[in-house]
Amino acid sequence: MFRILVLSLLFCSCLFGTENKFVQAAQDYITKHSSPEQEAKWQKKWSDRVETMLQDKNAIDEESALNRVVFDWCADNGDKWRQEIPVKDKLQMCRYYLLCKTKNYKMPSQIEEQLTDDNLAKFMNDKP
Repeated sequence: MFRILVLSLLFCSCLFGTENKFVQAAQDYITKHSSPEQEAKWQKKWSDRVETMLQDKNAIDEESALNRVVFDWCADNGDKWRQEIPVKDKLQMCRYYLLCKTKNYKMPSQIEEQLTDDNLAKFMNDKP
């Protein structure tokens, strides 16, 4: 389940070989497939979602909200790693990965386990 997100994030990370290459790959993927306006809209939606989770006491901070969202996303999309992953889902994975990296959150182990060069190559393949 979590493997989908992990694969995606790991794919982004694996593009360059080191942790920095993963960050660069995720940034490049977002730049290639999204506009600054779309990213601003996503960031606003994310902030609103975190705020709602905090108010509803479904999270204690942004990091715990991220972990919950990532876990839920993987649970809902658990079989996608066996198929081609749509660009919209890859974008989401890159965003979650970068959120962890830029906020210095602990990377979920399910994601770290999937950060391989092979997975990154598969992830970066953009077949329609």
